[in-house]
Amino acid sequence: MSNALKKTEKACSGLVQVTNVTWTKMSRGGDLARVRSAVPVVYPNESHPIEEGNLSIIYRNWREHNEFKTPGERHDSQELLKRFQIGCAEISASTNSLTLRFHYSQDSGGAPDRFYLNWSTDEEATTGKAITVDPGEWVQLRYNGRFTDIDTGMWWYEETTINLACVVNTPARNVFLSQPPKHQLQFLADLW
Repeated sequence: MSNALKKTEKACSGLVQVTNVTWTKMSRGGDLARVRSAVPVVYPNESHPIEEGNLSIIYRNWREHNEFKTPGERHDSQELLKRFQIGCAEISASTNSLTLRFHYSQDSGGAPDRFYLNWSTDEEATTGKAITVDPGEWVQLRYNGRFTDIDTGMWWYEETTINLACVVNTPARNVFLSQPPKHQLQFLADLW
């Protein structure tokens, strides 16, 4: 187990990195596509205490309008009472772990339609694809989609990466860089 995260009996808190990259047909090929493809989806985190049972969320939005040079960034803290939704991701907590679940919605996931990923063969099972994150671990979810502006009919594309670490107290600055993710879920469609 990494020194970056330590296992204890306390309830988990979550450290979340959300990276969203948005582009149009201008960046599907050529120089801008190379720059877009090089956008980092894992990066250092600040080391600050996270209150037990909370999520500390860092959003980074990379856009075509500035040639993907500088992301817009914002920080948020959220109490994790039952579950928390970020796009097609749902984060929930139990006493000693967190769960990251992919649950497709067209509003957040775009086209092509991937509702079949929400189906379950067991009536008792929660729909979607889920992974459990124990203390000392982090996981990654990646998905993309094509979207259409309702007024203009113009298309744009988005790729979202969510990194989730289960931490206790103060996470180290290199939580996401000190080891690879324990699990990865990828729902990357061919976008045209």
